[in-house]
Amino acid sequence: NLLALLMNINNGYRPNKHDKNSVILLDELASEIIQEAKSSNELVITGDGQKYLLELDDEEIMVSEG
Repeated sequence: NLLALLMNINNGYRPNKHDKNSVILLDELASEIIQEAKSSNELVITGDGQKYLLELDDEEIMVSEG
């Protein structure tokens, strides 16, 4: 799950070679999120009964579960 990988990376996880395809998809997803976030200070992503809040904070995107 890309969102779980994103949260793990945010918590310090370093992807390994087995995560290569997921990291490529995550990079593409991150690029799309950045483009959307440029027009707003926050972005909400929902899925699998979970909610993630992405907030722009001093040019960094902070991710939290909500």
